[in-house]
Amino acid sequence: MNFPTLLECIHARQAKYESEARKQAKSTVWNAYDLLVRYTADIKAICEFYSQPLALWMFIPCGEDGMPLKRPVDNSNNHDEWCAYECLRQEYQAAEQRVLFEGWELKGNRSAAMYAVKSGDVSIGFYADGDVIVSDMNTSPNYVVKSVDEFASRVNLTPTQSSINQLNLK
Repeated sequence: MNFPTLLECIHARQAKYESEARKQAKSTVWNAYDLLVRYTADIKAICEFYSQPLALWMFIPCGEDGMPLKRPVDNSNNHDEWCAYECLRQEYQAAEQRVLFEGWELKGNRSAAMYAVKSGDVSIGFYADGDVIVSDMNTSPNYVVKSVDEFASRVNLTPTQSSINQLNLK
């Protein structure tokens, strides 16, 4: 399953609500109003999700400070070390569940970029000034991306279970 663009997501949601409206065709005005309110809130949430700027945590597990986390390794020899490992493991698992797109890995520090991630022929540089620049071997030149929607419309993305749940993708 590829990650849908904003328009694809809205069309799918519209079809779902139209189907629900047809089922409720003979119901009361209040039921129709409730359906319209839910549809409006749903579309607003989708638009807010797609309009947010790309961030490193969407691709790889990051801490609350936005910095990449390394998968903790259990080298504990005593209870205190095990407790520290367990805290790091839980933090990493929570960060891993926030990731929205599968198949990306940290490429490391680049010259002017804070961090870069890579998946196949696509690399993304997250710069200290807030710019997000995409380098795609299949297209030229590099381009700046301002939102999730802009990125999703240009690159084939695989959603994680977290993004499937967040957007109710089925």
